Amino acid sequence: LGSPRRTKMEVLPHVECGSVGKPLRIIQITDTHLFPEGVTSFKTPDMTVDMKKQGYSNKTAKDYLALLIKQVRPDVAILTGDIIDGRPFGEHKRTDWLRTFEAFIDPLVDQGIYWSFTPGLHRSPP
Repeated sequence: LGSPRRTKMEVLPHVECGSVGKPLRIIQITDTHLFPEGVTSFKTPDMTVDMKKQGYSNKTAKDYLALLIKQVRPDVAILTGDIIDGRPFGEHKRTDWLRTFEAFIDPLVDQGIYWSFTPGLHRSPP
């Protein structure tokens, strides 16, 4: 599991999470499709996506994550799928995706919740 304070890839020894004798609480967050800061739309081969009209918002995703953490009180968070949507990142610096990801996991880090990440593979129609 990734340390709550780190975002680099690493192999860690066994980490005890939760309390002995109590169930382990795991929360899975998947396919948030986060975008670079300031992006309001992007083009695909067959359409232009207006993020506000489509309901996309990094802030909404982060706020929802914070709410889920408060309600579920997980010991571990597993992030899966397309957490970052790479399509609009093509025009941005390579480090922008990392800043976006780190901002999203702030609620996990702030609460000291261990997390792991398994990336997805977004597919657009040909």
